[in-house]
Amino acid sequence: MQLANEQDTKRASDESKNVKRNHVAAKVWSEPLQAHVWVVADEEDIKVFTTHGLRGEIYTSDEILALNCMDSDSLKALHTILFDK
Repeated sequence: MQLANEQDTKRASDESKNVKRNHVAAKVWSEPLQAHVWVVADEEDIKVFTTHGLRGEIYTSDEILALNCMDSDSLKALHTILFDK
């Protein structure tokens, strides 16, 4: 995957229980999917960014690692199932 461009990186911060956590979402180009997808650290980041209006397909870094070993056709099929394309 390749970072789409610097402007396609979103940042948000969350202050809870006196702890400030920064959230980052990076829009990347997926060659096998021939599409842009967002990559975030974890499920909490998905909640934060969707609450802030981020739209599109969002994967966590763990999901990207798990999907990395799939062949192209399987990856496309799974992506279609997950995101109703």
